[in-house]
Amino acid sequence: MVRVASLAASLMLLISLGICQTDDPNATKNDQSVMITDGMGREVEVPLHPDRIVCVNAAAAEVIYALDGADRIVAVTSACTMPPAMLEREVLGRSALSLEAEPIIALKPDLVIEGVPPLKEDVRKQLDEAGIPVLQYWALHADKILPMIEDFGAILGREGRSQELCDFIKGYYDLARDRMKDLQPESRPRVYYMIMSQISWTCGEGSDMGKSIEEAGGLNIAASLYGTVPEVDPEWIIVQNPDVMVYHHIRQSESGADISPSLQVLKERRDFIISQPGFDEIKAVKEGKIYIIDTGIVTGPRQIVGFLHFAKWFHPQLFGDIDPEAVHKEMLSRFYDVKEHGCWAYPLN
Repeated sequence: MVRVASLAASLMLLISLGICQTDDPNATKNDQSVMITDGMGREVEVPLHPDRIVCVNAAAAEVIYALDGADRIVAVTSACTMPPAMLEREVLGRSALSLEAEPIIALKPDLVIEGVPPLKEDVRKQLDEAGIPVLQYWALHADKILPMIEDFGAILGREGRSQELCDFIKGYYDLARDRMKDLQPESRPRVYYMIMSQISWTCGEGSDMGKSIEEAGGLNIAASLYGTVPEVDPEWIIVQNPDVMVYHHIRQSESGADISPSLQVLKERRDFIISQPGFDEIKAVKEGKIYIIDTGIVTGPRQIVGFLHFAKWFHPQLFGDIDPEAVHKEMLSRFYDVKEHGCWAYPLN
């Protein structure tokens, strides 16, 4: 997610000419545009200060809200449940894959933002033919999340707020990585990560989640398996005997869905994992190191909260002074106007 080199220079020129006012949440649409290289490496010409955004990417919707651009979003999918204000927008469907072009085009958007999975190929083609620019982002790691935030800051004219959010995320990310820079391989716990609410799906070779596990001081036991989301047999998990197991919980993306899962749901998921045949032989189960984490804090801008949970679960002795829950509360209050915290990880230590 790297902006083309000319973007910064273009913005500076616009500012010097008085055409573009940075950090103005009330900035209106004009005829100016910028070239953005999106998360998939595609160069897209995007209007500055778009008035009407269709956002079918939950992480992107969070970022736009955090940059005070929520009033520019006219429609979302039902997966866009955070912050709660997103629930007030028109809901086009459950996911990008379920959408058709006509309802999107009828909204006359200046910009469409998709994620992974993306819009269907024929829908993208119709949007292209209608002259509607589409950006796509995949937000599972800081090296993709931070450039996305910078892009939206430039598009919305909210560079200052964008920098504030990036500094918040990067500050904790750098702090955690600095504390673990001298870790020896033998002090890193062997981690099995259960992705997308599936016990047998994990993060394999080249996956962003696997990278986050390694950076948080763990050893991803599936790192050598082919594919970013390989499926393994439960017997393989037992034989590998991981020190820590983490379950990535995904809530159903439906209208009226809870903003966060209940503590009871997370406890039930944990009990279900522990009850699997043969899992009582696994070291992580014997030592109680089975953790449940909600997708909302392992993707998008709040991924930093999940990263801090990983670091503290893997190396509690290094992070006694860091409270991921407190960091999350601060982030929700400061960037999302959300006071009620909810339950996002279990157990906390």
